[in-house]
Amino acid sequence: MNTKNKSIIRQHLCRSLAGLLILMAGNGALEAQSSQPFKIGMELDSHSVELGKTFPVNCVVLDADNKPVKAPKDFVVSIRAISASGQTNTVPVTVKAGESSCRLTLSATEAGITELLAKQNELQDGKAFIKIKSRGAAQKTVSMMNAPVPAPAAPAPDNRLRTEAFSATKSVVASAALATTAKHLKTTESRLPGAGLILKHESRKFLADGKDAATVTAFLSEEAPDSAADIQVIFHDSLGAMTPNPLVIQRGQDFGETKITSDHVGTATVEYITSNPKLNLLSEKVIEVDFGPPIARLAIQASPSKISLLESADISIQLLNSSGTPTATDEPRQVNLSFTGGGQLQSNCITIPANASFAHTRFYPTHLGTFKIEVSADNLLMQSVDISVFRPTALLFASSFGGLLGGLLAASVSQKRRKDRSGRVVRVLLGIVTGFAFYYFAILGFAAQIPGQVALNPFGAIFLAMVGGWLGTEVFTPICKVLIPKT
Repeated sequence: MNTKNKSIIRQHLCRSLAGLLILMAGNGALEAQSSQPFKIGMELDSHSVELGKTFPVNCVVLDADNKPVKAPKDFVVSIRAISASGQTNTVPVTVKAGESSCRLTLSATEAGITELLAKQNELQDGKAFIKIKSRGAAQKTVSMMNAPVPAPAAPAPDNRLRTEAFSATKSVVASAALATTAKHLKTTESRLPGAGLILKHESRKFLADGKDAATVTAFLSEEAPDSAADIQVIFHDSLGAMTPNPLVIQRGQDFGETKITSDHVGTATVEYITSNPKLNLLSEKVIEVDFGPPIARLAIQASPSKISLLESADISIQLLNSSGTPTATDEPRQVNLSFTGGGQLQSNCITIPANASFAHTRFYPTHLGTFKIEVSADNLLMQSVDISVFRPTALLFASSFGGLLGGLLAASVSQKRRKDRSGRVVRVLLGIVTGFAFYYFAILGFAAQIPGQVALNPFGAIFLAMVGGWLGTEVFTPICKVLIPKT
């Protein structure tokens, strides 16, 4: 292989390696973009605990794909425990920056079902339920778990076997089959006397993305006797996808869970149908779960991000899904803006209307430097953008030069002005002032016919200032008409 071929192969390898590195960097950027905190998850080691004991709770920061994600800053989470009687105990915990979870321990102080609610202003709420059992109920659960498991009932014979059995003059095989069928039906229609079923569910608005799941938890009341087999709870789900259905309370347990997701915006109506064995329902029969547009985060953009003191910047706020696609809201959504530094926002609070995904406002600088503008909304992570403000040296020089030229032209058009040297000097100086005034108000948009790319170009600045220098004090007439509209 000659030197030329080796050089060509080496170039191809370098290009391939560079393309691979760029692709990996792009994938990493996309993954980092999608892995933003979205909600607080509540993890329990068990959904039941004995009265007087303690139980651990794990608060996990999750993204929109239900994966743990590191907190970009300290998140102060308020854990609220609401007992069966309505008493509330609030405990603040902090998920440190760079960590994805924190763990705390709570005490079981009152028998019944306790609601655990985790709230953080920038994240979706998390909720879980735990059953606090009296000591007698806890001992009963242990004995139920140690009880022997009965053999499963034999399945009922199909129609063909049943017909052959009846036509064979009540043979021994047919008698056994009929006895087995009767036993199976008796098991299906059995009832746990005194047993009660309590349904609990999360109540926030969920994303219609097929991943944000509402959890429905079924608890057995303390009066429920030992069950010799799993308990099945059957629901009808009108909109979402319930998994699993039926909900199963396993033998030896007194709770079970199912999750509801949806790909469509709307309200999922979940109705309790029946249970096997039969249980008395002690809570609401119909559960409604709201699913909204899959809005997972905010985005803010400044255009342009570098401006002079003579300019203003357009601030755009967008609602995005987990993959970064603009997503329209189904109801008006209020966003709040704040900034540190010298400047003014056209509005500190704007509303994104229904069926829209973005809104705009403007930023007007008053000082030099770099300023941070932050945007926040309920249960969405705060976002920010930096704007750099610099001295408009080139534009000031261009507008001054243009005003000077306009003043010279105006002072030279008449013979009287040309002879009066002092008057000509005054007219030239006046042209510099009026030229800059006309140019400044043109930048602010008072002359809607002048596009921004023309006004912010140095040659455009010279031309506009020349017009102002030529007009002299007459430029203030249209400016005053805009500043002081007629009433």
